[in-house]
Amino acid sequence: MSILLCNNLTKSYGVESILNNINFQIHSRDRIGVVGDNGAGKTTLFKIISGTEPADSGNINMPACTTIGFLSQHPDFSTGEVVWEHLIKNFQHLIDMEEQITELETCMSCNSGSKLEQLMKEYGDVTERFAENGGYEYKSLIRGALKGLGIEETQYQMPLELLSGGQQTRVALAELLLKKHHLLLLDEPTNYLDINAVEWLESFLSDYDGAVMIISHDRYFLDRICTRTFELSNSNLSEFQGNYTDYIHQKQIMLELEVKNYKTQQKEIKRQQEVIRRLKSYNREKSVKRANSRQKLLSRIQPLDKPIVDTEKVDIRLDPLVKSGRDALTLESISMAFDENTLFRDVSLRVFRGEIIGIIGPNGIGKTTLFNIISGELTPVSGSVIRGHNTNIEYYHQQQENMNLANTVLDEVWNENPRLSNTEIRNILGAFLFSGDDVYKTIEQLSGGERSRVALAKLMLSRSNLLLLDEPTNHLDIQSRQVLESALIDYSGTVLVISHDRYFLDRVTTKIAVLTSGGIDLYHGNYSYYRMKKQQQEEAAQQEETNVQTKTALKQQRKKEKEEREFQKQAKMKLHSLEQKIAETEEEISRLEQQMCRPEIYSDSDKSKELHAHVKELKNKLELLYHEWEETIEQMA
Repeated sequence: MSILLCNNLTKSYGVESILNNINFQIHSRDRIGVVGDNGAGKTTLFKIISGTEPADSGNINMPACTTIGFLSQHPDFSTGEVVWEHLIKNFQHLIDMEEQITELETCMSCNSGSKLEQLMKEYGDVTERFAENGGYEYKSLIRGALKGLGIEETQYQMPLELLSGGQQTRVALAELLLKKHHLLLLDEPTNYLDINAVEWLESFLSDYDGAVMIISHDRYFLDRICTRTFELSNSNLSEFQGNYTDYIHQKQIMLELEVKNYKTQQKEIKRQQEVIRRLKSYNREKSVKRANSRQKLLSRIQPLDKPIVDTEKVDIRLDPLVKSGRDALTLESISMAFDENTLFRDVSLRVFRGEIIGIIGPNGIGKTTLFNIISGELTPVSGSVIRGHNTNIEYYHQQQENMNLANTVLDEVWNENPRLSNTEIRNILGAFLFSGDDVYKTIEQLSGGERSRVALAKLMLSRSNLLLLDEPTNHLDIQSRQVLESALIDYSGTVLVISHDRYFLDRVTTKIAVLTSGGIDLYHGNYSYYRMKKQQQEEAAQQEETNVQTKTALKQQRKKEKEEREFQKQAKMKLHSLEQKIAETEEEISRLEQQMCRPEIYSDSDKSKELHAHVKELKNKLELLYHEWEETIEQMA
């Protein structure tokens, strides 16, 4: 079922066209990835759909009941609100119903008769509506969303303005998911999320009962979630079926076909032009007429636009000037704590030359702190960092604070690499997508992503042979990430990289190191291999748990069988004893009754009463013995 239809949307800023006659349709349960270069208009499109910004022309049609939730990259919260209050106010209708239920309960306790019946009916109606609207689970849903997105319970009562930008984004995302809109517009939802939180979000969105549009540079995330892909390029929108990998494959096929058709047409145009030239060169009336006729046919051909092939990426190999020893770095039993807060302990890792090791783990576990220890910026509580022979370390921080804002891009890189020529520097900057006059922009003029690319270019040109990269793909678009991936794959030095970008980790890493509070778990392979091994371990643990439960159940069963055998044995012995007692008692009763029939006994009233009382006592005893015998028989059945 269609929930939204966009017709000929157009948007410009001044003379710059952002969107030009955009058309598409969204159905319920759609999962749409929106990709394109930075500045292609992805966020602008979301703002127009959500109604926060008008289009210049065109329209959006949707049912009146359709609700749209928009997660922007910069959420805006009211001052003074704490996390829990901000989220729970979205369920004010349920809170009001809770208060109404409490009031009705109080009134019912104070009334009787027809008034009570009326109150009970109203109470039943309200509680039913309360349950149908999730009244008994909304607080659990809030806690589940916050926990899944990495907000600790200790932060529930924190004012929103005191949270970091990443924490605010996570709270805004939790709020959006809980509102259950018909259409979610998520602009970079995985920014600031660790891998566990991203995987929780993937699971949530997979089960979400609504449509979702996602702008993201997280290619692994797009692969896991999306079933359609929209590409914005040159103010136009192209639609592809499938996830990000499907889109790349289809786009490559389309590009190859466009190039083939363009070349075929160009070849035919040149052939016709050559025929026309030769016919004219004969300079005869008949050949000139034929030439003019061919010229008319040629003028009717609609020339195909030359396909845009990515030529910006320069094929370069960046090698460190000095080769390190085989053992590039060794961490021995490193522990770190701040005051009473222990981040991790007993972290040991041996790093060999040429390895690219991905460091992963939940936010707050101490990954950046570990890099600060390796670089020498921090001293661990215990343990040691041993650099190998000729190992030179260069550290790429998430925040580029060591740049001269007044420098141009060209000068910023060239000043630290004066041995290289202008052409060499420009080629390397071209590899990081700085071409033409872009190299003359000052660092101050650059966006966060552009500064990251400058820092990465400087890093790859450094004399170092062991690189520490802390979230290098943050703020990079997909094309820039591909450049970095290619540079690292060809890099002959050693790399330790902290990243939440699983696609990036899949492409470049040779090992995955999972940092925990108790050390490092090492996996020999990329991220997909780590996930496979992790899944195998989880399945093995579940099987082991099942086996333990089975063994416990078997042990209990054997114990029960042993107890049953012992019971049967004891019951048989008891039954045999009872049967003996019953036989003896019956014999004794029979003997006494025979005595009572003798004249000398029944003529003696005292003797007769005594025997009669004794027989009666034995019969009572016999009745009890039979009762006990029947119970024993039943228990043995």
